[in-house]
Amino acid sequence: MDIENQADNQNESNESIESQKTEINQEVLAAEAKAKKASVKKNYTSGREALKDLAQKAMKLAAGQEAKIGTIKNKVGKMEGEAMKLMVATENKIDQEAGNSTIERIPTYDTATPEAQLVEMVPASEKIQKRFDAKISPDMKEAIATVCGQAFNKCKYPYALIGSNCYVPHTKYSAKIPDDLDVIFGIKDLDTVYSEMTSLQEQGLVKDLGQEELKKFGAEPNGCVKIHCLIKTSTGWKEMEAFGQYMHDEIVNQNKPTNGLINLGAEQQTVELVNVNGIDVPIGSEATAEELYLKNTINEFALFDLDGWQNKGNLNAKALQRIFNLINLDGRDFANSIDSVIEKISRLKPPTEQSHLAQASIQEIWDKFKTLPKSGAGLVNHLMERGDINVQGESERATKILTTEKAVDIITNKTDRTMRVVNEQYKYLDELATAVAATEKPTQSGLTATISELKKGIDQCLGFGNMYKEYIKQINSDNKNDFCAYVSIPRLRNHFIKPVVLKLLAHRKNLEAKLTQ
Repeated sequence: MDIENQADNQNESNESIESQKTEINQEVLAAEAKAKKASVKKNYTSGREALKDLAQKAMKLAAGQEAKIGTIKNKVGKMEGEAMKLMVATENKIDQEAGNSTIERIPTYDTATPEAQLVEMVPASEKIQKRFDAKISPDMKEAIATVCGQAFNKCKYPYALIGSNCYVPHTKYSAKIPDDLDVIFGIKDLDTVYSEMTSLQEQGLVKDLGQEELKKFGAEPNGCVKIHCLIKTSTGWKEMEAFGQYMHDEIVNQNKPTNGLINLGAEQQTVELVNVNGIDVPIGSEATAEELYLKNTINEFALFDLDGWQNKGNLNAKALQRIFNLINLDGRDFANSIDSVIEKISRLKPPTEQSHLAQASIQEIWDKFKTLPKSGAGLVNHLMERGDINVQGESERATKILTTEKAVDIITNKTDRTMRVVNEQYKYLDELATAVAATEKPTQSGLTATISELKKGIDQCLGFGNMYKEYIKQINSDNKNDFCAYVSIPRLRNHFIKPVVLKLLAHRKNLEAKLTQ
């Protein structure tokens, strides 16, 4: 992505990024174990000396009675042997508690299960490991090492990190700093994971722990359980959401539907092991990241309208970020990437009404974009200038990518605010106008005040629409980067703002008619 096709991967092999690996509490755990074993040994030695002293006194009393002396020696020998066994067993238990029950440094799932056989676990390449070391913040690494080393690595079935902690290592240029943690795991491991997370909460390493069964579009439960918590780090707390989902047994043997964007262990997948502060942690591969963002695009873009908001309760404004992320994955050529995204959406299985809608919508917007003027300053450049933002990368290509990423973030925040404000205004005015219209004998003053409120709401919505219209005027369709910032604007104007304006105008017309009666 150059977002145009330029070969500058040669520099990456020469990157020298120092790995930042710090042992999470392991030195403390080892010291505690050493102290406990020293205490056990001290008690054993003290008891042994006391036993010898008693034996000496007993043998003096039994002087000349060889049979009694032999019996005393045998009993003392057995007691010493039992004490030694007890000491060794106690030391082994201390070692086990300091190691296994606290930290599991590698995933220990059962590789013989059908779920595990569908998930190929490979060491991350040097490139991916270096990027992870360089781009993931130290406090996020702390959080990952804590929950993976002390909870998820003990799962019987495969698990993986997804989301931004998976995406960022699979991009060469991105200024994103992951601020939360997303995990997918098998629903059969729910009890194990939640038990370990509860233990972490008791230790003060986790807080606000809870779980809930998710519902399909806010309606019926779909069998996916989300665990939510905050993880303690040296600088504060990191948010985690972990999704317990169906795997091979539930989907294939029990004929249950898939209930996650990525159902690990249900079909062939690859995960890559990265080392995080001495803990081996599986992250989704580049193919997993691509599949995740394709499905996110479908779910979010297909609902990017007023009806979608009302049916689901809210909308995620990140739909255009997903498209940018798809383009920005390694090895993508921007010249063909949008067509590729559209084509890949069509191949996702199973095909759904949502996937068809998202595919058709993006295709329509892409076709429209290519007909826009080629003489504008460029929407990306306009947004950066308006915000007085200057981004510099290590090369011209890097600067283009990082600048586009920032512009996409700006538009995402603007569209998110627009949808929230417009929706709140619409709900308030719709309820108000409906109530006034249903009044048997509304007063003139009540009608006039409501009509005035409707006019204010309509003007505000039209103001948002005009703002995005001005953005469209800035587009230079020769600058393909502009598409990433543009892609959400047509649906926002035509399928969100416009329907609200028309509904409010209908209310206004109805009340104005009552006013003249």
